Amino acid sequence: MTQTKESVATGTGIGPGAYGTLLVHAEPGLASSHRVEAAARLARDMKARLIGVGAEALEPIPAPDPFTGYVAGEWVVLAQAQLAKSLEAAEAAFQRDAAGADIEWRTLQDYPGNALTRLARAADLIVMGPRGDRETIRTADPADVVMGAGRPVLIAPDRQHHLRA
Repeated sequence: MTQTKESVATGTGIGPGAYGTLLVHAEPGLASSHRVEAAARLARDMKARLIGVGAEALEPIPAPDPFTGYVAGEWVVLAQAQLAKSLEAAEAAFQRDAAGADIEWRTLQDYPGNALTRLARAADLIVMGPRGDRETIRTADPADVVMGAGRPVLIAPDRQHHLRA
């Protein structure tokens, strides 16, 4: 019969150096600001680099018919301009909310879940928000990111800018 020894773990917890790089999804809005603040605090505490990701996809084009060719072309131009403004606002908010941390910014024109999954190899931990009932083109589904990223995912609550263990 094999005996096992039980021991009390001491010094457990996440400290400096536990994660070298964090990846956080940033978008315009208060929920994202809280998430980025929490990720920046975590990055500063762990002396880690924080990569902010701005990702958004174009909304699907309305169903075409023979009369929408020209209008659809104009719609794409307007949608691209709106997407660029949204991503610029996300970057500005990220820069503001992550002040004091070692930061980097990346922008992708893709669905956020795809972008986080693709960029996951650059990070040791992904920080994202819950999906809730927000739009797919602007938010990521945590389940998709967990299954596709191959990295641990921390889902930060939308209304808190400080994480507690």
